[in-house]
Amino acid sequence: MKALFMLDIAAGRFDSFVSRFVYLADRLRETEGYESAFAIAAISPQVHCEITSRGYDVHLVPGGGLGDRARWKSIFHLINRYKPDVLYVAVESLASMATIAGFISRVPYTFFEHHAPYPYVCASDGGNSSLKTRIKGHIWHRWIKPKLVDKLITVSSVYSEKIIEKWGYSPGQVETVPNGMPYPPRLTRPDVNRESLISQYEWPEDALLLTCVGRVDERKGFQFLVDAMPAIRKALPSARLLIVGTGSYLPELRARAKEREVDNLIAWYGHSHDILSLIGSCDLFVHPALADIMPPLVVIEAYSVGLPVVLANTDDEKIPLEVEGNSGALIPRGDSDAIAEAVISLGADREKLAELGKKNYELYRDYFTLSRVTDQLETIVRETCGTSV
Repeated sequence: MKALFMLDIAAGRFDSFVSRFVYLADRLRETEGYESAFAIAAISPQVHCEITSRGYDVHLVPGGGLGDRARWKSIFHLINRYKPDVLYVAVESLASMATIAGFISRVPYTFFEHHAPYPYVCASDGGNSSLKTRIKGHIWHRWIKPKLVDKLITVSSVYSEKIIEKWGYSPGQVETVPNGMPYPPRLTRPDVNRESLISQYEWPEDALLLTCVGRVDERKGFQFLVDAMPAIRKALPSARLLIVGTGSYLPELRARAKEREVDNLIAWYGHSHDILSLIGSCDLFVHPALADIMPPLVVIEAYSVGLPVVLANTDDEKIPLEVEGNSGALIPRGDSDAIAEAVISLGADREKLAELGKKNYELYRDYFTLSRVTDQLETIVRETCGTSV
């Protein structure tokens, strides 16, 4: 059996979402003798080295949208050259093109992973596209894709329910497999720790270190955490905030912090591949996103280093099963008062904060490890393809 994994982007760290596909390829090779290869549109040197060091070929495909003829040609060439029994694709738009190409080329089994939060399935810009583009997206997701894939896999139970309800998939077609992290977590920068951060930013030794991580855009909700900082400072004078990430919204966010006179409480760390070392040096993780799959990988990273989490429920309608065990606080999205209240309540008792962090570590260890994720994905592939379990 042969498997071809096709991903739009793997430009970050290996321990990001791409690792689940590589671990699955490893497992299928060990248990079923699968040969696997990867086709990726954008890839970082770290991820490329990690994949090739395991003996897998990595093919680069051109960037571009659905109308890009060079991209279509490259995808068809790879599928017909490799002749996979299993086509495992993830994330628009390369994955959509690969799904169509796999159907035309008569690939026996197609698996599709969707990691985008609903309702962003119709347009990559979150619904700001033209009416024509949105109609095309609806036709594709509602009437075409369900007929082309054997299994659609999401990382959130709530999202799986919405996929079945709104997009024409049968319950047997949709599976939920959450994000996962290697166990034990890999701390790549032992020199980055609480003491080094306090020294670097000249913070008080007893500082309560808050942190948040992500691409800095309005959808991540960092502005609501900045808005909460005056109230947090008033109740917890030692509180400081480490923001890890960069993006187009950063200048506006920094101006917002100055306007609220809290810029002296915030360290703007910028982009980093050493996320675990950084957040593991802090006391409390805050994820104020307006739209995200629950729980996002960065929250699992916080669990893996034993941090309690203030988590905005981006669904609003119900609490996803995957975050029912979150130790910290689950708050409404877009609510700076709720953020402040949660941080103040949790930060007032450092011992309790540490206990909650231990519970989140246990949640990660028992539910969100890559080994457990790989077990689930392997079972789905084996049962779908009719191989022995």
